[in-house]
Amino acid sequence: MSRVQTASVMSFMLGLSRTQRSAILKPGLRSYVAPADIKVIDWLLKVEKDGHNYYRGLAAKAPNKEFEYIFTMLANEEKKHYDAIQQMRFSEDVQAKLEESAIVATTLNIFEKLKVDPDVDLLAAKHQVALFEEARDLEARNRAEYLQRAREATDPEVKKLFVQIALEEQKHYTALDELVKFVSGFEEGWHSPNKDQVDQKAPVEQAAKFEAENVH
Repeated sequence: MSRVQTASVMSFMLGLSRTQRSAILKPGLRSYVAPADIKVIDWLLKVEKDGHNYYRGLAAKAPNKEFEYIFTMLANEEKKHYDAIQQMRFSEDVQAKLEESAIVATTLNIFEKLKVDPDVDLLAAKHQVALFEEARDLEARNRAEYLQRAREATDPEVKKLFVQIALEEQKHYTALDELVKFVSGFEEGWHSPNKDQVDQKAPVEQAAKFEAENVH
């Protein structure tokens, strides 16, 4: 390899994340993850990548900048899921880290601002309710999928990560469900979700119970 080629490769590697460099320099399985789990992880990487692109598409179609922000946030969180799973797949770190989502609180705060905005017009958004419902139902399926995969996983850390992502998918479901209610109630008077009324603790408690029963 010439000096120019070597410099080019080094420049490319420096531009990658630690996980990406690890995947290139040490490709293959982590020694402590079962091959059966690896197959599931590889499949879920595709699911999360597709989810990222899906929400970017919804953001591009959003009827206002506030909804665009919500869908962009969802896209970014799917990317975080992808990164956490990729870390589990390739990294030498025993535990993959997943930042806790604030999507529900953020979404409800946006609704509160929209309610007092005299220029807000949600008629265009009402025509997209079916899209929002589809996204919500997709999150429900993803949540169920991750819980099922957690039950089947043999590696404790893989199992734990899947439970964590299932919890995050539940938060996405809650945010999208509130979005559907908010837009659907536009003509009949504002749907006014209260952060104290939205049961954000339930999915946390459910995940904790599941983890206690299934993650050893």
